[in-house]
Amino acid sequence: MKRIETKTKGPKGEARIRVGNGQVQITFKDDQSNPLLFKKADVPEYVKAGQFYVSMNGDREILSVRPINAIVNARFAHFVAEEGEVPVPKEYPGGTARRKDGTTFAYDAYRAFIAILEITNNEYKGMTIPVFLRYLFVDDGEGNIAIKGSGKNAELVENFLEVSGVYDQDIPYSDNVLPKLQKVLLKRRAEFQVMLKAGNVDSFMELPEQDDNFDDDKMPEEEVLANDDFDDDDDVPF
Repeated sequence: MKRIETKTKGPKGEARIRVGNGQVQITFKDDQSNPLLFKKADVPEYVKAGQFYVSMNGDREILSVRPINAIVNARFAHFVAEEGEVPVPKEYPGGTARRKDGTTFAYDAYRAFIAILEITNNEYKGMTIPVFLRYLFVDDGEGNIAIKGSGKNAELVENFLEVSGVYDQDIPYSDNVLPKLQKVLLKRRAEFQVMLKAGNVDSFMELPEQDDNFDDDKMPEEEVLANDDFDDDDDVPF
């Protein structure tokens, strides 16, 4: 399992990836004058030419490459944790934030964790999606975990556990439920759909029933159009 460095932050956002002559060039939309160049052997195998959302750490190592706007199939891979350690929720201090209309609001301190999902679609197979989730687990009164809250953060956690196939299971409550929850999720290995908007998770959905004529190797029309300008041939020059 690869460790995801959480202490240092690097560039992230929509980027164009070009592949050719054994090299990979990543150009972020917000910093087009400073393209980043890598040896193809030094980047994850799933990295390909196209327009994607890219996340890096402070050492400019690629943490995640994923579609920007798409619905993809995925499975739970693991919770983010320091190397050799079990996953634990991270503490975030309270503060103020700004709404889209320019007004501000205060929020309390909270705990959260990050789930890493791995895309299973042939087109994006192996790419990963980090999901920021609030740690809202409490004792249900019978020694098992329950989700506390009614807002969108609670709904996202509930939605994730539902599509992962573990929402109806009795999972023992403890001060840190993440290690046990991770084991249950990995044992279940449920596949589900993830809706991505602007590179971030918007919602989860169960896999739709497929008829006998469905071809899961075929890209949806909008994805074909979105990647129409990019060449995935490793042998072409930039």
